[in-house]
Amino acid sequence: MPSELRRTVAVLCFCALAGGTVSGCGLLKPAPTLLPPTTKYTASAKLASNLASLGDLSGPVHGTMQIGDETRKLSGSVAIKGKDSQISLVDDTDQTLADEIVVGGRRYTSPDDKLWIDRGTKPAGSSLAAALAAADTTHDAGQSTVQSVTAHRLTTPADVVDVAPALGIETRTFDNESTTLRVWADAAGKPVGFGATMSWQVTLGGQQKSVTADLDVMFSYTSPVEIKAPDAPWLWIEDRTSGIAAGLPPGWKPDTVSTTGAISYSDKTTRSVLVYAHFDASGASLDDVSKDAIAGFNGAPTGPERVSLASEPASRYRYDDPKTSTYQVVAVVIHETVGWVISVGGPKTNKPAVDDLATQVMSTIEFTR
Repeated sequence: MPSELRRTVAVLCFCALAGGTVSGCGLLKPAPTLLPPTTKYTASAKLASNLASLGDLSGPVHGTMQIGDETRKLSGSVAIKGKDSQISLVDDTDQTLADEIVVGGRRYTSPDDKLWIDRGTKPAGSSLAAALAAADTTHDAGQSTVQSVTAHRLTTPADVVDVAPALGIETRTFDNESTTLRVWADAAGKPVGFGATMSWQVTLGGQQKSVTADLDVMFSYTSPVEIKAPDAPWLWIEDRTSGIAAGLPPGWKPDTVSTTGAISYSDKTTRSVLVYAHFDASGASLDDVSKDAIAGFNGAPTGPERVSLASEPASRYRYDDPKTSTYQVVAVVIHETVGWVISVGGPKTNKPAVDDLATQVMSTIEFTR
């Protein structure tokens, strides 16, 4: 399921080090402010040229992240091949922060590195390559050693380049976001890595939390990088009016909105369906909302199980409707002040398949406001 860190991967101090070049994302705010004292970098033009034409780079992620009072280790991998990229960020509890492939400008994301979703064209200026190409190569903050590599740190003024989209991170529900990009280079203008510092606040479980993180990626050029689009990716559906999005298998279609306001998508071939509805939950607890949500069922469902859905605590039920041939997995969750009832259903004759489908679909859900 989308992890708490995935939405809060906030403060990414992302460094990519090696002997080549790297890439990045789009513009955020126009009024820059330099960080540490800097001197003029004499190989600025050469570095800018190299950043605009990246080759094959890959390496592991090493870092930490702090969410409120909790600190976690970060790991994963980064690969770059020209304008294409593949990024995986996970924490030491095996929760996925970001998992993205960009090939030919098209973006694919995954909640678990197995199920891939076609998210469409990545917005212009938000790729990893674009971020590095937009880096300021004139301000040298001096030499530092990162993961045994000593290089010049070229600092881009704060809030000029937004690194989050380049790393596959969704920031729509974040507050007070701030980003600073840096590039690591040798004295001759050869990029040997990149870094970024990010911070923001996010509301999780009804509480606003501050997030900071720092990580490094050491690149090698020992073998060619191969980045491919995933086979048979799922569809991405986004309901901007309601504020929810999810991945669905190929072939699913939207249904007519019901008189109760519930919205559904279905696959007529497998007789599978996703249904969701939302309501005002201001001041309500998850237990109260869950009891109200299942009160209208024909017979009591099994549960609840406490799970995480889109980084929020949720109650999950299994329900055999005695009046129909449908078996459902139902989740009840509160995001900020909005309550949600989300159901994935299918034939009673194949409950294991419905359970698996529900787990997959619910792992892709994102709240978008």
